[in-house]
Amino acid sequence: MPHQPDPQVEAIVEGRHDDPFSFLGMHQTSTGICVRAMLPAAQEMAVVDSATGNIAAEGVRIHRDGLFVATSADRREPFRYRLRISSGAVQTEFDDVYRFTPVLGELDIHLLVEGNHLASYQKLGAHPVVREGVEGIGFALWAPNARRVGVVGDFNSARNDDEEIDRAIPFAEEDGTFGQRLLLAKRLEASQLLGA
Repeated sequence: MPHQPDPQVEAIVEGRHDDPFSFLGMHQTSTGICVRAMLPAAQEMAVVDSATGNIAAEGVRIHRDGLFVATSADRREPFRYRLRISSGAVQTEFDDVYRFTPVLGELDIHLLVEGNHLASYQKLGAHPVVREGVEGIGFALWAPNARRVGVVGDFNSARNDDEEIDRAIPFAEEDGTFGQRLLLAKRLEASQLLGA
């Protein structure tokens, strides 16, 4: 019998997962702590314990498009971590955006649906944020008819379809260049430059 692909993996890879925070990032599993990351440009990935700087788990590429999974069987409780990736001779370490909570909370979404969010200007768009002591730029966009929204820029080397938008981007430079891309339900596309 042929191997059946995991529908969640396929949804992440294709950029159509309804709740990427429920799948990517760190999660407790029956086999220990698991970190999943979508890193198309990476050849290798490791999870680094932020407190010690030691590698907590080595990632395994489970999908050719760049989905990695790292499992630490000896750890049962979540911890602060960073991702270390290698691509050729270049090694980079950064905070995983899925380590942090989404920019929009449940109440924000409820109020936006109602059309009653009186402070949406404080949540939507690009704003400097500090999460768990990490500085970055928080991005949020209300586009209920979009199939996918992405954030691309010189801070993440992302292609136009690599990054989902409702997240904080650690260490994005306030004066850096970044943009957003929307893939609407009728396959119309709109791009907007946010900073230069």
